[in-house]
Amino acid sequence: MNSDVSRNQSKRSSPAKLVVYAMASTIGAMAAGSLLGALGMLWADEARVAVASLLALVAIGLAGLGLVERRLPLLQCDRETPQQWLHLGPLRWASLNGLVLGCGATTRLGFALWYVVPVTALVVGSPGYGALMYGAYGLTRGIGAAGILIAVRKQGGLNDVADWLFRRTNLAHLVTSQQLLLVGVVTAVAVGI
Repeated sequence: MNSDVSRNQSKRSSPAKLVVYAMASTIGAMAAGSLLGALGMLWADEARVAVASLLALVAIGLAGLGLVERRLPLLQCDRETPQQWLHLGPLRWASLNGLVLGCGATTRLGFALWYVVPVTALVVGSPGYGALMYGAYGLTRGIGAAGILIAVRKQGGLNDVADWLFRRTNLAHLVTSQQLLLVGVVTAVAVGI
């Protein structure tokens, strides 16, 4: 009986957990973006333009490699969020996990595109714009996780999440490479390369 009760409570809390996760991811990202934007304000305009120009060229190069299915290893913190957070309850876990994953760079980053977000928040040189851009990333990451869980549930259950994701890795790299190319080109045009 206890397992039936906890299973039913888990099902009921699932939508709340997804909402809390998406909100926490957005808040964590906005805080990181605001901080980076404030740090960028300390730089001279010429320095920010130089970094944005370099970002554009690197983004276009990495996107080109991704489009031909060649990937460079990414510099990153290769770690997951702590497993003991699962024992804090579903809403606390969703809050903590969302905050940390919304910041992005504190855990494993799977795509070169995700490096563009913090650098862009820095070179924009504005806490407000940094929060807005990074917040959009956090919201997308939070909603994306919910979308994946919903899709996996419809196709066979939560036991297959890892398999579902691994089967779509090449597609994810292709899509993010296309997005990275777009960001690189738009940034190059914006800074006048």
